[in-house]
Parts: sequence; C-alpha cells; structure tokens
Amino acid sequence: MLARRTDPGRSAGFTLLEIMVVIVVMGLLLTLVIGRGPERSPTLALRAAASRVAQALRLARTEAIAHGEPVSFRVDPAQHVFGPPGHEIAMPPGIGLSAAKPVIVFEPDGSATSGAIGLSLRAMRTVIVVHWVNGRVSVGQVQTG
Repeated sequence: MLARRTDPGRSAGFTLLEIMVVIVVMGLLLTLVIGRGPERSPTLALRAAASRVAQALRLARTEAIAHGEPVSFRVDPAQHVFGPPGHEIAMPPGIGLSAAKPVIVFEPDGSATSGAIGLSLRAMRTVIVVHWVNGRVSVGQVQTG
C-alpha cells in the first residue's frame, strides 16, 4: 500500500489562490446572468398591457356609477396614452395602440358608448371591447399572425 504523505505543519483547507479563483469565476457567471437580463415574453407583455387597459376602463365605469356623473375615457394612439382626461396612462414602449373611437363615455347607469381598443406587439394582436348596453369590458385572446 502506498502511504499518503502529509506535512505536519500544513493544516487542511483551501489556499488563498483557490478561493480567489472561485470568486473570479462566480463573478464572471454573475456578470453574464445580470447582463443578459430576465427573459421577456412578448405574449405576456401584450397580455399585461391589455389587462392594464381593461382595469383602467373598469375603474372609469365604476367611478361613473359611484359619482353619478358620466366619465370619459380617452384613447390617443398618437400620444400613446389612454385613460380619463388628466389621468392618462402611457402605453408601455413597443406596444401599438389603436381605437375605433377616440373617446368612450361611461354613464352613471353603467352603460357606455361602445368601443374597441386594439393592442399590438410584433405580429400579435388583442382587442379590448366595451359593450354599450351594460358597459362591461372584455379582453380578447392574443392572436398571432
């Protein structure tokens, strides 16, 4: 059998050089991960934007009912904003905005002028529809192509 030689003056553990190599390698890996950034799904981005528009529409309808006064909801594709006048929300960059009518009005009884708001990102599209009879807001499925 071969006997293992050990130096009685040396204790077990890592050398400073080994620790430095590990720290440098971890730093390089961390730089690659942070530099690349999180994965972004265009489908999720479009769904999130549609949800944001739908929530703003529902809030406008709720305010009209609660305050007993009509509430206007403006859609401005040129400015890339949507929402009640004075409280417009900017559309996230890269998402296209279109509307059949520039203004949708919610009445105190919950009804509304009908309207459709289109969102697009790359080759994907979705539509948010406001039903005139009851003012309900519905979001369509994301369609590709």
